[in-house]
Amino acid sequence: MRITHLPTNTVVSCQDEKSQIKNREKGMRVLRARLYEMEQQKQQARWPRSASHGGSGDRSEKIRTYNFPQNRVTDHRIGFTAHQLPEFMDGRIQPMIDALITHFQSEKLKGTRLARLKHFIYHRDIEEAGRFSSAMVNCRSRAKIKSTSS
Repeated sequence: MRITHLPTNTVVSCQDEKSQIKNREKGMRVLRARLYEMEQQKQQARWPRSASHGGSGDRSEKIRTYNFPQNRVTDHRIGFTAHQLPEFMDGRIQPMIDALITHFQSEKLKGTRLARLKHFIYHRDIEEAGRFSSAMVNCRSRAKIKSTSS
């Protein structure tokens, strides 16, 4: 028995049983399983697992570490560490909030800068792209100096 699913052009053949009806039933089960598997692969390709869809629960995906013996709190997303754990636990978390705001604003700004740079390159304005990218490097090095001095 040979069954072809026309929309996907998937072919299943089954000759295990003597009865044509049993072969057809078995072939339909195999075809259904293959189609289901193909649909699952399409769904996984369309919606890959990422941080926004929930993680695997791995230890490496932690956001923050509270280390009481060292009096330290660390946010692993942005690399911010403060050695004021009791104050942080008492609710004085403004330094962490400021660091998070600064980080996410710089990421957003970096995205717009990258879009502008791509625009310059696309329109073959190489001279302007060179000036813009060197300005980006200067801004980035100033931001690093500012974050390390805090």
